Amino acid sequence: MIPCAIPLLIMGCAGELPTPAELLAKATAALGGEDALTAHFQASWKVTKSVEDADGSNQSPPQEEITVKVTRTSYELKVKRGKGHLTLFHTSEFNWMQLPEHTNIPPIRISKDRLYQWDPIAQPHLEFLDAWERRPERRTMGLVMQGNEACYRVRLAGSSDPTFLEEGAEFVYLSVITGLPVTHESAANSRSGARRITKFQDWESIGTIKLPKQLTLTEINGKVRLAQRTAVSTLEVPLVLDVPQNVKEATNPNPVVVSDEPSFATETRGTPSSTNPEGIEPEPTAKPIDPAKPSKAP
Repeated sequence: MIPCAIPLLIMGCAGELPTPAELLAKATAALGGEDALTAHFQASWKVTKSVEDADGSNQSPPQEEITVKVTRTSYELKVKRGKGHLTLFHTSEFNWMQLPEHTNIPPIRISKDRLYQWDPIAQPHLEFLDAWERRPERRTMGLVMQGNEACYRVRLAGSSDPTFLEEGAEFVYLSVITGLPVTHESAANSRSGARRITKFQDWESIGTIKLPKQLTLTEINGKVRLAQRTAVSTLEVPLVLDVPQNVKEATNPNPVVVSDEPSFATETRGTPSSTNPEGIEPEPTAKPIDPAKPSKAP
């Protein structure tokens, strides 16, 4: 686009901003529309992390594989790492996960912030959808520039001060031209208020949908990790903007409730009581008296 046309575009859009519903519809259309959800999508991501020895030398970086499946009734995220894999199921009715098999920990309920403790690469898959559902009355929008891209700046939660991210603050920047997300900023840890920035780059069309070929995630300590989409991917994983909310066929597979909600760092092995929960037997019911046979008077 010609540089002088950008101010004209901003001036033309500033007078009448779309509502959050209209903006969401625009972004959904840019990603392929409602028809993109008629099929079952699956994508696989290879994530490489560099590991340094004590002397500073680099070892061969380990790999983990992230697989995402989205259907009309559920959202499944599987992270394969080491000896086992983490499986997360997300629907409008429940969130639960199964930790790697070698840990012998049964399925447990989770909250959104606990997924941060497992891997921040996985969090954007659920974060953007969940943010749209929280406190819609607090959403505010404006027009800003992200680099050379004119964007709608949507405040999903947190501080109204645009100069910093307070604990729990979330912002998303959507392109005025395409409606596609450009940047997502959030507090990566609700306890520390640490900041994380996700940038979506190299958009390309895959059939009827669009997806970013590369994500750049800047974490708490400022280190940058790259998650590159593999060639066989067919899903815009971080940006499924409209997962159906009416889950009819899904059932809650999680009978285990963890009351203290420990972090993943402390969940190293299961206890006998958690792996083999004892059943509670009901008290015996007293036999009712037959009204047809009254007791004899003494």
